Amino acid sequence: MDPGLLQDLAPSGVIWQLVVLDVAAGWQPAAKFAVVMQQDAPGVDDKDGDGEVAQDLARGNRRMGGHARRPVYPDLRVAIEALAQAILAADDAGAIRLNATARASAVVHRLTNRSATGLAAVEVLLMVGLALGGRKAMAVRMLAAVGLVYLASEALGTLWPRRRPFARLTDVEALVPHTPDRSFPSRHVASGLAMAVIGRRAHPRLGVAMTIVAWLLGVSRVAAGLHYPSDILVGAAVGNAIGRVVGPD
Repeated sequence: MDPGLLQDLAPSGVIWQLVVLDVAAGWQPAAKFAVVMQQDAPGVDDKDGDGEVAQDLARGNRRMGGHARRPVYPDLRVAIEALAQAILAADDAGAIRLNATARASAVVHRLTNRSATGLAAVEVLLMVGLALGGRKAMAVRMLAAVGLVYLASEALGTLWPRRRPFARLTDVEALVPHTPDRSFPSRHVASGLAMAVIGRRAHPRLGVAMTIVAWLLGVSRVAAGLHYPSDILVGAAVGNAIGRVVGPD
């Protein structure tokens, strides 16, 4: 504090005292001035009768002694991190359980293998059938949607280049030969559901059939150790969004 100011205030009986206060964790240090008044000092409303009036000068974003009060929320950050870890753990557990189920039976193992590789071809055949049935414009829209799906998937995969379950989790085995590159999101499911959204507007039953095939493809690829459940869910969201944008009004 300016010494000259202290000299000016001394004759009136006012003494300024700087008190540095400790504040709750998560806040930077703040300062508080306590003005100690004489009992008979004029113009002072001392409600407590103890001769002390406190004035907080560190409210809001004011700076005091080169520091600003900036709240941080460590509890919220910890909660968000814990939630993210729980979701990822559930994601891993889902991939492990479906893969273990597929490996437990030779019949299920074979069915999973064929579904993970063959259902994508079923989607293509349904699109070709739509074109041959006189809906060529609709088939062209489906191809455009698939192109956009691949672009969106590349962008999302760059943001989260997570390796496939069989390459990352020791309890998962690949039931289909595949490279261990990123798995997020599922382009197969996104493409299938984008085509289903478009096809549903031209032929409702065809759209339902393509939707069922796309979801079966997604489940089989998780069981085959190629994807996590979240890959399928995000792929489904991407496919539905692109299908609505590309599809006819």
